[in-house]
Amino acid sequence: MIPISITKKQIEILKLLFKFRFLNRYQIQTILNHKDYRRINAWLTDLTKKKLVNRIYSRTFGENTKPAIYYLRGKSRYFLKDSDSFSERIFRRVYREKGRTIGFIDHCLKVGDVFLRVTKSYSEKVYFYTKSELSNLSYMIHTAPDAYIAVGSTIAKRYFLDIFDPDIPRYEIRDRLEDYFEYAESKTWESATNQVFPSVLYICPNDSIKKFVYREINKMKEDSPESINFFLTVLPIHHNTPISWQKVE
Repeated sequence: MIPISITKKQIEILKLLFKFRFLNRYQIQTILNHKDYRRINAWLTDLTKKKLVNRIYSRTFGENTKPAIYYLRGKSRYFLKDSDSFSERIFRRVYREKGRTIGFIDHCLKVGDVFLRVTKSYSEKVYFYTKSELSNLSYMIHTAPDAYIAVGSTIAKRYFLDIFDPDIPRYEIRDRLEDYFEYAESKTWESATNQVFPSVLYICPNDSIKKFVYREINKMKEDSPESINFFLTVLPIHHNTPISWQKVE
């Protein structure tokens, strides 16, 4: 037993970091809907001192205006092991988080950003499950998407979400598109969930990649018996700007 005491809100923070892997202070504060940043900082400082989380922060001029980034340490397992979404297999990655690349960390932060934008854009309840929560599902597409999103009390709107990084090779994009068409043709999702196949959301790093994805989807649609709804976007720079999705037709 670990002789450490933390608050319920701090346990919530640990669960968020298990879900998203890397989050900055602003994202944590916004998800928790807490107005006092000083309280959030106090909780995070305490978790860091107790070696439950690690902190990434640069004091270099220009970088020191960015909020600190947090991720889990191994001792956090004690407070997470009884939660519904906990997986021992998935948790093992915590021991390698310190060596993650800047690109990987940015990708995780972007998933958190999309979560905040999506939940803000709907008046209905939004269910947002990340790769951490999906990877243990035997019927899920391999590799699991960045998120599965369901909207509304009747769950009438369902989406798979993937985020393409700026340096992704185009052959990897093609492979990912093919994976979705093969997954849809297998009817694995429908058999396991008794639900229609979700729409697929792709977030592209720029307009050039977006146009490429649009063209490739249309090419593959010609050879596939499955009718999948694809929506593309490039994230607006400003966080308060709504996401505008373009349907591939």
